[in-house]
Amino acid sequence: TTYVLYQIDVSQAYHIIRGQDILKLYVIFNILDVFDKLFASFGAEIYQAVHSTIQAAGASFTTVQLAANLFRLTLDYLLALTYTSLHALLQLLQALSLNVAINSSNNALFALLVSNNFYEIKSFVFKKTDKGKLFKIVIMDGVERFQICVHLTFVLMQTMKSKTLREIYSIGWGVLSTESWLRKFAITAAAVIAIELVCDNTKHAFLSNLNDHSPATYRDFRLRLWQSLSGKQPEEFENLMSFVPVVPAAVVRLALIPAGYSLSCKMYSYAGLCFL
Repeated sequence: TTYVLYQIDVSQAYHIIRGQDILKLYVIFNILDVFDKLFASFGAEIYQAVHSTIQAAGASFTTVQLAANLFRLTLDYLLALTYTSLHALLQLLQALSLNVAINSSNNALFALLVSNNFYEIKSFVFKKTDKGKLFKIVIMDGVERFQICVHLTFVLMQTMKSKTLREIYSIGWGVLSTESWLRKFAITAAAVIAIELVCDNTKHAFLSNLNDHSPATYRDFRLRLWQSLSGKQPEEFENLMSFVPVVPAAVVRLALIPAGYSLSCKMYSYAGLCFL
């Protein structure tokens, strides 16, 4: 999956998205968010099928059964690989859209967050929600918060990559400029997470009030998640959360490797300048 992502020109994709105005950026982000939820709805089931096929292949008693299970495993693996690559590409585009919004000077990030969260509140608040649906909403919010952290990590690594490449040639201003953009990014990231938390808390407050759910309901949800997480089969937790860890891992790895290489270049350059 990482190899597939390396075939994408991240800089070109970034500038294509940046060429859109605020309205189109909002539309792009919401379309990607809808498709991300659609992919996540059946992604864990694909990996569950792969795990089941592996167990069946290990329990084969005859050569014919083993061959049939291996053929099925090959098909399941190709399906899982296709799904993972497409979903990782989708999350990469989401991270690039967030990067464009953060680096825009026309309040695109604020407009994007407000419109996206207001639409989310409007979609859930005025609907009858039982405990089963409420549990699914809690899970979706948890996965969404984690993905936001992954996307912010990607933006940080991409920004670090571009900044360090420029700072290699700036001897005296490297530290000051690093502190400047890093402080600005920390404030922006904190604002993104804070807005997400406030909107989620507001949404669940109205959901609990309108549907007569007590705070003890959320404690039951947390207990259920912990019991699933501490079970003997971790794929059951992934299936419950509709979450495949390989997808965000590929996106983070795509960002970390070039950023780490660039950071190493900067360190070696400063070491050489100090030696001279």
